[in-house]
Amino acid sequence: MLDDANKAIAEGGVSAHLRFGHESVLLPLVCRMGVNNYDHEYSTVEQLDSALWHTYRIYPMASNLQVVFYRSNPEDNDILVKVLLNEREVSLPIGTDTPPYYRWEDVKDYWSSKR
Repeated sequence: MLDDANKAIAEGGVSAHLRFGHESVLLPLVCRMGVNNYDHEYSTVEQLDSALWHTYRIYPMASNLQVVFYRSNPEDNDILVKVLLNEREVSLPIGTDTPPYYRWEDVKDYWSSKR
């Protein structure tokens, strides 16, 4: 995903990369990406319930994850990213002064560190 994003940014223009999979693919991806603090580790199952960790919020029927990139023009290197889970804005464990938008360089660095 990072390589595809970097390639699309370098080429400029409009781009879309679509992937399809089941909840068994989406759930680990959402956790790995740190969406809405779903990457937090719990030591017991009971802690999941008290943290309101419900999988039906992550992958209802026809669930989706979108990473949307914004820039003012093709030469602009200050790219913003917004992540949507099932068409709802989500948070990432990355500092930002413009939530729900994050600087692409910060997101890329964070996700690269998770490889």
